[in-house]
Amino acid sequence: GDLTLAEAAALALLHNPRLRAYATDVHIAEARALQAGLWSNPEIGLEVENIAGSGRLSGVDAAETTLSLAQTFPFGDDMERRRELAGVRTELASWDYEAERLAVLSGLTRRFVEALGADRRIGLAERELELARATRDITIKRVEAGDASPVEESRVVVPVIRAEVALQRAKRRRQAAYRRIAASWGGRE
Repeated sequence: GDLTLAEAAALALLHNPRLRAYATDVHIAEARALQAGLWSNPEIGLEVENIAGSGRLSGVDAAETTLSLAQTFPFGDDMERRRELAGVRTELASWDYEAERLAVLSGLTRRFVEALGADRRIGLAERELELARATRDITIKRVEAGDASPVEESRVVVPVIRAEVALQRAKRRRQAAYRRIAASWGGRE
């Protein structure tokens, strides 16, 4: 069926792979901004030494166990600066997404206009073929009636062949234009 530019734009905005990647970058930056406002998690460690040694250190009786707990505390404005930096990075990721969104839409619009032009060229090629065939048919009737030389008949065959080739070329170009539009949302047709 027919596809409008608005429908194609909606498909591209929903399914474009590059746009999805930029959206993921924005979500990552937002998550990092949330994390930047929180204290780091405490770390717990357990270290066991002198296990299965030799001599008087054999077995687990002489093992030494160390339990550690570590916590990083931000000083001064460290936490606020981390939040500000994360906010700026989120804003940059959002701007990158917006720039890519506009690039996808402008590329789609350009390809859509190319496809419309390809549709129009098919119409012109079909009309040219009709005229070439009509000219050929009239010339054949004139030759059969004796009003024209048989050489005239061979001259009108070439424009018909050229028009048929031009029509096939226009159809292939339209198909390629349609595929380029579908590529905007990761499709093939």
